[in-house]
Amino acid sequence: MDTVVEKLILFLVVFTVIYLGYYILVIRKYNKSNNDKTKKGKKQLSDRVEIQFLVKKYKIDIKNIDVNQLLWDISFTNSFIMATTVVVIGLEIIDGYIWQLLLGIVVLVPLILLGYFILGKKYKNKEKRGK
Repeated sequence: MDTVVEKLILFLVVFTVIYLGYYILVIRKYNKSNNDKTKKGKKQLSDRVEIQFLVKKYKIDIKNIDVNQLLWDISFTNSFIMATTVVVIGLEIIDGYIWQLLLGIVVLVPLILLGYFILGKKYKNKEKRGK
């Protein structure tokens, strides 16, 4: 029972740290540059790999959606993906650092694909309802 509680605490700590880090490094920076009324904020936004992936893969038009909400959703998704990966690696299912690293990659890639699939479908449906 103690290990379950420890892993839950680990998940919450990692999730919170990544979420706050993403907020400080990305969302606040975007909001500041967007408030300056410059083109710099939009350029920085389109340079984000996550947004490029959503635009190319799911044909999402970022001009028609709430970009701030998209950044929050991406932050939540990334935090969940990374925290889940850390907890799975922390379970120590496999002995050896190399095997744990490989397990982390095997867990990380499907979580990224699944997380961004859900995010892409959510915003594609929002886009369809908006038209």
